[in-house]
Amino acid sequence: MASIGAPVCVVRRYKPEDTAAAQDIMTKTVMETVSDYFWSAIFTEVLPQVALLTIAFSYIGLGVPFYFCLLGIPTAIVIIYAVIWLAHMSKALEVGQEMTNIPRLFLEHPDRCFWVAEVLECSEASELDSFMNKMKKEHSRCVEYHFMSEEESSAREAELRGTRRHVVGLLGLTKSMRGGMK
Repeated sequence: MASIGAPVCVVRRYKPEDTAAAQDIMTKTVMETVSDYFWSAIFTEVLPQVALLTIAFSYIGLGVPFYFCLLGIPTAIVIIYAVIWLAHMSKALEVGQEMTNIPRLFLEHPDRCFWVAEVLECSEASELDSFMNKMKKEHSRCVEYHFMSEEESSAREAELRGTRRHVVGLLGLTKSMRGGMK
């Protein structure tokens, strides 16, 4: 049994009021890879190609003196970052729009389900985010959660009163329609 100070994670079925938290989680998840894609693009042939294209367009197309055209290199870096960020934001908006369809996609069919992991703690949401980021950086320590179902959480409501609830994870399952076991 977890004490009131220990972090408790309740795994429960999705509720319509979880939509905003689910969209926020998915947006953060999609946008988390922007820097990885950016550095991959910088250290491959993408940077020289975009820089050369920018320099050539400035020199030949616009008639800018060559020494000013060399500003095409940092311009290319900015262009690459902007394109990657916009592509990720577009995907985040698309996924966020799909998150509004969770009831139709997952809850109307008996062979599909969608669960939410909700952490109950006494800390503020911003403290929880900073704590989780710190834990990602420090692999030497780990946090142990006491997992419980929604029914067990309801039974222990008196003990868990006064805690803040933060949706921290999502899980959607569907039955594969590609064959396999029938």
